[in-house]
Amino acid sequence: MKNKKAEKLFHNKNFLFLWMAQIFCQLADRVFTYILMITAYEYFHSNLGTSLPMLTFAIPAILFSALFGVFVDRWKKKPILFISNLLRAFLVLLIPLLSLHPQVALIFLLAVLVFTVAQIFAPAETTAIPGIVQHDQLVFANALFMGAWMGASVLGFGVAVLVIQFFKITVLYQAAAILYCLAAISIMGMKLHEPERYVERHPVNSIIHELHEGLRFILKNHIVYIAFFMLFMALSGLAAISVLTVGYASKILKIAGRNFGLLVTFAGVGMALGIIWVEKIEKLLKKKFFLIEGGFVICGTSLMGIALTKDVYWACFAIFVLGFGNAFISAPIQAFLQGFIPENMRGRVFGVQNMVVSLAFTFPAVVAGYLADLFSIPAVFFCLGAVILLIGLTARLVPDFKKI
Repeated sequence: MKNKKAEKLFHNKNFLFLWMAQIFCQLADRVFTYILMITAYEYFHSNLGTSLPMLTFAIPAILFSALFGVFVDRWKKKPILFISNLLRAFLVLLIPLLSLHPQVALIFLLAVLVFTVAQIFAPAETTAIPGIVQHDQLVFANALFMGAWMGASVLGFGVAVLVIQFFKITVLYQAAAILYCLAAISIMGMKLHEPERYVERHPVNSIIHELHEGLRFILKNHIVYIAFFMLFMALSGLAAISVLTVGYASKILKIAGRNFGLLVTFAGVGMALGIIWVEKIEKLLKKKFFLIEGGFVICGTSLMGIALTKDVYWACFAIFVLGFGNAFISAPIQAFLQGFIPENMRGRVFGVQNMVVSLAFTFPAVVAGYLADLFSIPAVFFCLGAVILLIGLTARLVPDFKKI
């Protein structure tokens, strides 16, 4: 029996253009992040040092995500998506152009600028999805976007590992810039019909009022910040994997640290398989919160499994399961929020969500790096897995959670 929702999505040219832009953009992000992680690890020689790239992403997210969400609600999203990709391509190319041997400080300063531009791209992209996809297709559409995110980790990190073996690091900067340009070209092919509100001029002094309006909406609706908390915890597990995999590969599994991208590949494959199953299981269970509960149990258990093995094959299997379980959390939550939040409020709310996601990839990652140096990498994985498992087992005790 054919999957009609999938068939409709893959015949939706606007969705395909946006999805292609997402793939190219995420590939560029992963190649650039690989450069930052290797640079940091080789310079600082510690797990905490590897957390530095996360800070270059987090600082702009904390400072600008919510504010940029206001402008996403004001402006047309297609120009935002197009220009932000071109800007990032230019900034990434500046690093090798400014110096034949760029200093660490220069690399990370420009990285902060690259990720500052990303803070307006993310809410614009998330807000655009319900504008080109029917409501009953949102779970599958978001699953595909999550798949692109993990697939980018597979290809981005994996290809970067291979390229660095044969070419200078300058080639990776050029590759990232080209991928950002391809994302911009993909956006050009997309048609997005937006209400007039997005092109109206608003006085500058209303920015704070609009920002407060978005925050009040979140605080008034408990289910929204419950969903944010769930996303935060689910992505914390992936953040820990991203930061600690370099050290985990070399110190625990006894393989070259530069090959950490190959481990991340298995999380991407697991996510891809999870995407295939998420919609089918949603039909059987009817309620999204059943999917989310199961996802937390799977992710928590797999993280604890990663902590308990020193075997490469078992570690790859556990990381695969982690990716599989995450598909059951992020896609249903995102689909719920896109359907629940009013159209004229989405930019601001998703701007705040982007800040939450950034914190999920930063605060736990930095803490995990510090604790891994203080105790051990397996201890961090086990404790984080236990917390995530506990959330999965107790989530339904929160009344509002069942509304998802």
